[in-house]
Amino acid sequence: MNHEFDAAYLQLGDAFFQLGKPAEALTAFRRAALLNGRRDSVQLAYALAASGQRAEAKSLLASLLSASRHAYVPPVPVARAYVALGDADAAFMWLSRGITEHAGAMRTIKVSPAFDPLHADPRWSPLLRQMGLEP
Repeated sequence: MNHEFDAAYLQLGDAFFQLGKPAEALTAFRRAALLNGRRDSVQLAYALAASGQRAEAKSLLASLLSASRHAYVPPVPVARAYVALGDADAAFMWLSRGITEHAGAMRTIKVSPAFDPLHADPRWSPLLRQMGLEP
């Protein structure tokens, strides 16, 4: 109902990805980034990478990480972008940072399809155990 509520566009973007509609997902993520800037631009970097637009995703991510020296960039969306780029090492580094920062979005990583590629990695289960999400 509120066309200025960026979080709704983020959820819409995720839903479009689940439905196999990457073009619509990108449109939603771009709108969220336009509304909220840095935090949602990290989500856009994920969407670009997941849509195969790797160069643009890397460029946007580099810009955001450069800005992170002076302003907060949420670790879980950064990790998600690295997963989409196929960089598990960087993804785990940012997930560890999410644990250290007690990032609220960490509670969703176990069920988020964006992190499915990490499930076979031997670092995945210890990370979940560290968070108390796995015995």
